[in-house]
Amino acid sequence: MSKTIIHVGLHKTATTFLQLNVWPQISGYTYLSRPYTQHNHSFNQLQYADDSLYDKNLVIRELNRIAANRLLISDESFSGKPLYFSYLNRSIIAKRLKDLFPKAEIILFLRDQKDIILSHYSGYTLMPYGIKQIKDLFYRPGPDYTYDDYLDKPHRYQMSSLYYNTNDYFIHLDCFLYTNLVSLYIDLFDKCHVFLYEDFEKDFGESIARLEEIVGEHIGVKSMKRENVSLSPTQIEKRRKANCVPPISNKYLRKLVQVAIRIASNAQDKDLKIIAHEIAGGYYSQDNQALKSMLPSIGWDKHPDKYT
Repeated sequence: MSKTIIHVGLHKTATTFLQLNVWPQISGYTYLSRPYTQHNHSFNQLQYADDSLYDKNLVIRELNRIAANRLLISDESFSGKPLYFSYLNRSIIAKRLKDLFPKAEIILFLRDQKDIILSHYSGYTLMPYGIKQIKDLFYRPGPDYTYDDYLDKPHRYQMSSLYYNTNDYFIHLDCFLYTNLVSLYIDLFDKCHVFLYEDFEKDFGESIARLEEIVGEHIGVKSMKRENVSLSPTQIEKRRKANCVPPISNKYLRKLVQVAIRIASNAQDKDLKIIAHEIAGGYYSQDNQALKSMLPSIGWDKHPDKYT
């Protein structure tokens, strides 16, 4: 292939907008995205199969069938899966992409951690399994279980002492330590184009101009629209409570439960943004400073209240 561009995410950084409104306009490339990049067996194995089961030749045969000269691939899960996986497949995918497309250019969008936490939680409650409160979905490890603990009280421990608690599903706070993620792609690929979601939202024209320079084509999109609009705090709580209730066939009882959920949701603390700030705390401060030093020209000063 003469040129390959791979948009790897992150989740919750306008990926759906790009996939529906921007990438399809680029006529000089063969465009691959969801659901194909998730449901096609070769691309699915590329992301989720262990090395002992992954077969690179399956992907190569699939690419040979496509026979594209220039390829644009977009899938936010190429940057790893946060829920259940805690991004444990992130580096595996990056290395396999490098092996398949050694000259590819990477497009990576980042978003302020406090905002991306809140957006993930909104999306999570839209799923039928979305029953956890926000503070329980995002996992911060507790105190370490030390050798002295082991000698002193070997049978007394808490699950929170596990750095990765594989007995439950959650999104680990380490998922949004961006320095290691950016370093991974910069080390593997000659060209890694890093965008800030905040720039895309507030200075759309400049971001589109950067994308036009990368793909070498005009992109006729004038403004950004939100494809997946985050729910309000009340809507989030209503969805979460509804997910906790099993299906009810009796329409009168179902209506009664819906009213009770609405009343209970209205009584909840609505300021999830404050809770997201508390969850993030100072967890990302040091890493964000390192990130700004790594990418000094990205324009961090335009967003003084972000990436703190």
